[in-house]
Amino acid sequence: MLRLVGVVALALAAPEGCEDGPLWVDGRATTCAASGLACETWFGAGRPYGADACACHCAPGAACGDAGGVRDCAGRCVAPVGVGDGCCDAGASGGPDYACAAFACDGGDCEACARARAAAPSPVVAPGTKAPWCVLLTATVCPARGMTHTNRVDPAVRAADYAASLARWAGPNGTKFPLAVVENSGASLDALRAAAGATPVEFHSYVDRAVEPARGKGHAEARAIWRTLAGSPLLARCERVAKVTGRYFVENFDAALDAAGTAPLVVQSTPSPWVMWDGVLRSEVVGFANDKRFAEVIFEDQDEAAGLPMERQLFVAARKYHEMGVEVAFFPPLAVPPTPNGEESHVITTL
Repeated sequence: MLRLVGVVALALAAPEGCEDGPLWVDGRATTCAASGLACETWFGAGRPYGADACACHCAPGAACGDAGGVRDCAGRCVAPVGVGDGCCDAGASGGPDYACAAFACDGGDCEACARARAAAPSPVVAPGTKAPWCVLLTATVCPARGMTHTNRVDPAVRAADYAASLARWAGPNGTKFPLAVVENSGASLDALRAAAGATPVEFHSYVDRAVEPARGKGHAEARAIWRTLAGSPLLARCERVAKVTGRYFVENFDAALDAAGTAPLVVQSTPSPWVMWDGVLRSEVVGFANDKRFAEVIFEDQDEAAGLPMERQLFVAARKYHEMGVEVAFFPPLAVPPTPNGEESHVITTL
């Protein structure tokens, strides 16, 4: 993949010879530059002066400012840094937006607008039937700035972690159940698609502009799970979903899922490194009935800032369902190849 960190060589300035016509502001003729009107506020589709006015001045990639600035895809004048750094800059949290053709989809970093790819094989669930389980792998190639308990932040390293795990999941000793992957930073999925090979995998990609880093990784992961449940044709045909944090490949996972019987909630049995009040549960793996309301009870309230990380939320939800007479099953200790956790505090071999 082409990398242009700090250089916007791919940015296409306004076409040669392009000139903006007269602009009238408050009854007076002026120019786009002299008007002082912000491109991202005044010019473009749905804005006061429409898409044609100042089309050259505000074009993505056009030079602006006094220090080598460039118009991003939203028309804002930004410093030309970050293109091709492995993270999709699509305007989240007020940052620059390079997710358009003028910047070659942020130098190939943005999945949503990247070059056309060969269609991946479609995961097949026989018409009129439902798979007993689907496996959903969650991934974040570029965590939001300030995300709690996240020290493994290099996008290349994180993408490699997910690709290595997915290659195992998609391999001959992976899983017999349908596979789906959701990535919530909008980063390119090229490495993951390559890792899947010919195995049918349903990929979901989006930029989560509303994630709150202070609420923690569980909050971001829960939002990704809800979004995928709502928009996945594959998961719609699965009775239960096994969510696995995407950096981990679980050995002999199919046997663990088969042993769970018909329990609508299956949680980990290996003790969590977290210690909090009267109980927590590990959160790398959780199996749950494919029902939106059921999933909301399991995941909805996570907020590390309020003392309710996913590990605590899972414990509270499991206890609530148990008290209601709903069966809660436990996975056996789950073996994984040695894998560094996101905090880079441990190499995990058992979940």
